[in-house]
Amino acid sequence: MGAGSGRTPRNNLLVMIRFLLLCVQNLPKLLFGRGPSVIRSGGLEFVLRPRTLDILILREIQLVKMYTSRLAGAPLTADVVVDLGANFGAFAVWAYATLKPKRLILVEPWQPNLKILSMNAQHCGFENIAEIIPAAVYQESGPVGFRPRPRASANSAIDEHSHLQVAALTFRDLLDKHHIKTLDYLKIDIEGGERFILSEENRNVFSERVRYVIMEIHCTHMPIEQALTYFERLGFESYKWDPKEWGANTRMLEARNPNL
Repeated sequence: MGAGSGRTPRNNLLVMIRFLLLCVQNLPKLLFGRGPSVIRSGGLEFVLRPRTLDILILREIQLVKMYTSRLAGAPLTADVVVDLGANFGAFAVWAYATLKPKRLILVEPWQPNLKILSMNAQHCGFENIAEIIPAAVYQESGPVGFRPRPRASANSAIDEHSHLQVAALTFRDLLDKHHIKTLDYLKIDIEGGERFILSEENRNVFSERVRYVIMEIHCTHMPIEQALTYFERLGFESYKWDPKEWGANTRMLEARNPNL
């Protein structure tokens, strides 16, 4: 089991400078655009919404390099990539360019995000391998309460007490219904919903079908130690790191299944 800080202070400063330049270069689109527009970063193009926090998600993907693995032996390519919490598609754009998948399963419950997600798939040319699933992943299949955040869509989350409901699937049902026998790369960013996935019921799913997972752990819902113990008991190799700018309640965790 490993741990790390993710980046040095010098790298933090470079990220800040590059992000400011990105914002300044695209300020008319970000502030005054009448609809989604294309933002270019690091050789990739992303369709973003104006006057939202979409640009911060792009920052995580391209500048912070959130999904560039820190764990030895992590996959450099992946035939089957599953994205839980696909949002507007920033990770999907990165994964398509970097991991060269044959299947890209994008799971997102909120309709406004799904619209932009489809636009990114079309613009970046991966619509033929993308399977967009309008659902949340939960501890049971069926409707579940959901709390959207229109301007900060990355903070939308399952809320069992909400009157707004979305479709939900269990992790096992998701894989079974979409005929996923082996999952090469699993990304999870579902604002605390990871507690519904790292469960006793899914132990066999992870041990028998998941090669590698990288995820945000929201520690107010699931302590990082609990998540690390979950994978350790499955025999996974794991690595955690601390994105300092997120505060004390969010960690990044990677885990690799040496048996697959």
